[in-house]
Amino acid sequence: TAWVASEDGLSVHTLRPSDGSLMEVRALPTITDRVRALGRSPSGGLFLLVGLRTFVLAPEGGTPWQFQTSGRLERAPAVADSVMVLADDTGILAGLDPSKGLPRWRGTLDAAPAQAPLATPLGFLLTTAAGDVVVVNPTDGKTTVLVPGTARKAALALWWGDGVLVV
Repeated sequence: TAWVASEDGLSVHTLRPSDGSLMEVRALPTITDRVRALGRSPSGGLFLLVGLRTFVLAPEGGTPWQFQTSGRLERAPAVADSVMVLADDTGILAGLDPSKGLPRWRGTLDAAPAQAPLATPLGFLLTTAAGDVVVVNPTDGKTTVLVPGTARKAALALWWGDGVLVV
């Protein structure tokens, strides 16, 4: 199934993957601001980035919830060890319970994230605008710099085999 936000951002269209035909249109009555992005949540269900700072998750078979961030949300969440991580453009990290949206911890990066968090066996992997490659502990949100930004500007960090590939 594919989802597309309507032009006004106040409804979601469900499309048939085989031919792109419209299957269903759902109004978003509790959302008053425009949906800027949507996708499948790593924990199941549908996530929406609404307005500039609101994350909404409609889990499969659960009650939808929303979470406000301090800065603008531009990146999809990641989920590992029953923690969902959001990273806003100010570098503030939020570790949330993916089923209810309740905060578990709050962390910070030294610079804005340059990529969405990526769940790996090491923790959540991110690069920053300063070029650092950072791992975030899913239990407490503490960050560890794997590759400092002084080496080179990191554009992307990926889990590769049993290590990290920095491009």
